Amino acid sequence: MDALYFHLYGMTDRDEIRYVYSTFPIVKRDEKAAYGTYRSRDLCLAWSSALAAGHPDAEIDP
Repeated sequence: MDALYFHLYGMTDRDEIRYVYSTFPIVKRDEKAAYGTYRSRDLCLAWSSALAAGHPDAEIDP
């Protein structure tokens, strides 16, 4: 959903998306502990790339 909202509001620059996610340090800490990566940010960036490339139905591996 995040990627779709970023896309709809014209925030397609990956650095802008990374900045927004950097404002949630507790989520980042918890996800890194649970998954070894900042999963929600990484998935959002992958979906954003798929949307920008015109592939909204792309399958993204979590």
